[in-house]
Amino acid sequence: MKKIILLILAFGFVIAVFNYRANSDIPGIIDKLNAPINKAQSSDLAYKVYLFNLIPIAEAVVKSPKAETYSGKKALHLAMEAATTQNIAFLFKGNVKLDSYLDPKTGNPVYFRQELFTSNHGQKIKEVYYDQAAGVMALNGVRRVIFPDTQDFLSLVYGMGKFDFTKNPRCKFYINTNQKNYVFLGAAALKPVRKGRKTYDLLNLQAQIRREDKNNPYHRTNLGVYMFEGVPVYIRVVASGILITARLYDIRQ
Repeated sequence: MKKIILLILAFGFVIAVFNYRANSDIPGIIDKLNAPINKAQSSDLAYKVYLFNLIPIAEAVVKSPKAETYSGKKALHLAMEAATTQNIAFLFKGNVKLDSYLDPKTGNPVYFRQELFTSNHGQKIKEVYYDQAAGVMALNGVRRVIFPDTQDFLSLVYGMGKFDFTKNPRCKFYINTNQKNYVFLGAAALKPVRKGRKTYDLLNLQAQIRREDKNNPYHRTNLGVYMFEGVPVYIRVVASGILITARLYDIRQ
């Protein structure tokens, strides 16, 4: 019996290692996509989210940016939807919908909306209004001072995709969606990765997000993003000692 248990554990360990490596194999992720990466800029992008790079816990879809109007002015509408997977439904269920409207001239958000549902807290809606010219944001009628060019989560991702890291490998963004100012500090480097006869010129962005007013390790999140032709294909987040990863698996045209 002990031998059987050891064999099962060894087999499980091998599968876990294989899955971990497969989920981190960025050239493999790119090769498995159903459409060329150059179609990604005008398509919806679907990601699978993993706990410890092993356990699938959610799926997220980043919608293609759309030119719309907000408050009678031209705006760029960004949207994302995410939901937990069925394999963890017995523990936790949740889904979130994010919407951001940007000023197309500056790329800065003017309005951000979050609809969050969790099985233990129900639905909560958050709406954030930005007055970038006045340097303030408003949430639930409460105004707070913000830094110039403050971003929300969606506009930050969009801005990273547009940022020219070849000219300036370092970037700095400010984030505020909850009346607290966070700073995003990143450094990028070109990382050619060879697989077989192909070479993939990946951009490796390593960043840290922390409270601007508190240099406390408990308020820090470490982030790694691998981009190919300006598209995030693999994301690695470490917050409070917990590893969360996301990999692109579908380009929906």
